Amino acid sequence: MQANSFKPELLFQVLQNYKTALQRGFKSHQLALSALDAKILKLIAHQGINTPQMLAQYSGRDKAQVTRLLSDMEQRGLIEKVPHPTDKRSVCLVLSADALELIAHIRQIDAAISSQMLAGLDQAQQQTLSLLLQKIADNLQ
Repeated sequence: MQANSFKPELLFQVLQNYKTALQRGFKSHQLALSALDAKILKLIAHQGINTPQMLAQYSGRDKAQVTRLLSDMEQRGLIEKVPHPTDKRSVCLVLSADALELIAHIRQIDAAISSQMLAGLDQAQQQTLSLLLQKIADNLQ
């Protein structure tokens, strides 16, 4: 039987380095954002995820944490909560003009980090990496 050569600590190192690169990018653009702030804004903007319940599900965070984060984002003028059109118990989240401007900066930072991350990998290696990471993500669900 072959020994498992996978080293989970490498995955944790990649995740930590990615988060550090994001924070550096935010700081260099003078953006007062955390990695989680950016993730939530991107989910609302690009994925059509627009209720607190959906955000909790897709972000992997508990509903209480998402509720606190959204309250903070609302106070900072990044989102607005509007009544849900069909569910009177829920609200929909709408990005403010400031948040839409932040999304443009986040896209630039993401692109720069992606280029840095994938430097030295050819197209086939990048595709293999994507397929393997998707397989790992699927295995953990």
